[in-house]
Amino acid sequence: QDYGPFIEKIDNLLAESQTNCVIAWCSSIKSANNWKKVLGRHQTDKDKYKFLSKYKIYITHTELEKDEMGEFDNCKEHCMLICVGRCKEGYDNPRIDVGLNLDATGSTDENVFIQKVGRTLRLYDKKIKGIYMESFTTMKEGDKVSDILSRILSYYNLIDDVENKEFDEDALYDNLT
Repeated sequence: QDYGPFIEKIDNLLAESQTNCVIAWCSSIKSANNWKKVLGRHQTDKDKYKFLSKYKIYITHTELEKDEMGEFDNCKEHCMLICVGRCKEGYDNPRIDVGLNLDATGSTDENVFIQKVGRTLRLYDKKIKGIYMESFTTMKEGDKVSDILSRILSYYNLIDDVENKEFDEDALYDNLT
């Protein structure tokens, strides 16, 4: 399988990261293990993938002898955590500003989707945006994601109205892409 175009997109997103802290979700343990190998192979090409090449890649799932989540949480440099079924809800590492779905997850549960986007939006230092990349299997899934993003923007509008600050919905939408 040719991962090149997808890796290029990831490298471009990493270029926009302010905190250099990334979380990447996979749909299965097999996929997570594969993605760690694929990303590792591509990051050796420092000329082509100059941002990915800087990252230490960690992995967490239930079949590992040594779970690397703690190392990821303590990482202060360029770090990426690949995970399966973890870190979607109830995980709070405010440094994360990039969230990636490395493969299609089948269906998008609205609450899980909002939680995953929320991983990138935690307040931290001078972080001003979160970057989230969704993989989806059908246009119908893409429409569902678009609808959920619109609702998230509406929530921010409501919060902003309460705080009486200027709000630029287009700028926020751009910051979520």
